[in-house]
Amino acid sequence: MNKPSLDKFESTVQKNGLIVFNSSLIERKVNKDDVSIAVVKVPANDIANKLGNTKIANMVVLGAYVKKTGVIKLDTIFKALEKALVGPKQKLVEINKEALKQGAELIKQ
Repeated sequence: MNKPSLDKFESTVQKNGLIVFNSSLIERKVNKDDVSIAVVKVPANDIANKLGNTKIANMVVLGAYVKKTGVIKLDTIFKALEKALVGPKQKLVEINKEALKQGAELIKQ
């Protein structure tokens, strides 16, 4: 999600791979010249800031990843959040859901 990670792992992405990165933190273009690699730029920090909690930037990225890959349904993640975030953490369920939704909305199908 950050520039050091992109710098380190970009060259390891295989053909038909996917690079998802936080465009709030990374200004450079992806240098991988293989056109079969999909690149998803997610302004995760910008969206998290608008939602009022910078700690949910990862959920914004996850929402975009899930929508792009179809690896799991958002509703499944929502249910897992409701089970995992209990007690005092229960107040974080809705903001995490919203972060996931906004990340997913960035992906055009």
